[in-house]
Amino acid sequence: MELELTTSIVNALHGPYETKEVRLMIYPNAPSEVKEPFVVIHSETHTEIVLFKKVLMKMFMECHHLFYQWESLDTYRQRLVCSGLLIVTTENRTALNMYSKILSELTETSIQREVHFIELLLSCNRAKLNKSSSLWELYKKLYSEYQGRIKFEVWRTIKLSCDQHFANYYCCNFIRWYYNQLEYQQREAFIKQYIQFAMAHVSDPSIWTVLGKILRKNDLDCILNFVESLPVTTWPPFSAVLEFASRNMDIIPIVKERWEQKEGVVFYKGTVIVPKEIEDDLNLRTQYLHDGWKSLLLIKLGHLM
Repeated sequence: MELELTTSIVNALHGPYETKEVRLMIYPNAPSEVKEPFVVIHSETHTEIVLFKKVLMKMFMECHHLFYQWESLDTYRQRLVCSGLLIVTTENRTALNMYSKILSELTETSIQREVHFIELLLSCNRAKLNKSSSLWELYKKLYSEYQGRIKFEVWRTIKLSCDQHFANYYCCNFIRWYYNQLEYQQREAFIKQYIQFAMAHVSDPSIWTVLGKILRKNDLDCILNFVESLPVTTWPPFSAVLEFASRNMDIIPIVKERWEQKEGVVFYKGTVIVPKEIEDDLNLRTQYLHDGWKSLLLIKLGHLM
């Protein structure tokens, strides 16, 4: 049967399933006991569709062959070919352009299905899909056109995407764009949720960079309290304060009054260097790093004034 493998995988991605959340996972090799082209794993919270690289190669051959017979394919098979190629290839501009053209001709009911498909790709554990700038741009385009008319699982998509890959620049770039599309009350709810999310990813520079760009003055105390409570020993949360201060100079005296610059902290190329004599003492090392990053922030804030 033509496109048999691609059809079965694409249909599996769309379910239906008892769980609201569906995830696409791609792994290098299938366990010896797995004979099927993909595995569906059910849990109480989500359903995983698991593919393996050997299957991706077969799907590529199946779709690639028909891609060069494009004009002879009906719309349904064209959608399948594009969907298959989007799963197995990355930044495939030709496939993306063809896919975008198909989307422009679909009904809203069909668009809903394709939005779900794109969200699965963007929240997939495969970095080349998860970090695809073209897919994030397509997601922006669809959100701009259909927001309020069909359902977008934006929060779930960006959360899973950042959870899957550290320092996910393109996802975080989308987050900043998305925040600017929200109404005031929606922004209030989003930023509260996002602050908690950032706190759970204390070392992720991309997540905290975005927070620094969308932070509001009434959220500053929350961030400063968080930094002190752990205490934070990585730069990203401090960088968010620095980014925010660069646009709100009046908060600099507040931070300087609250935090003290420590003498004797050693830096090398913007990194705190822990003295060898305290490297193995967890408490001393933690406090030194915490004080060091605070001091670096205060130095940089001083340069802004």
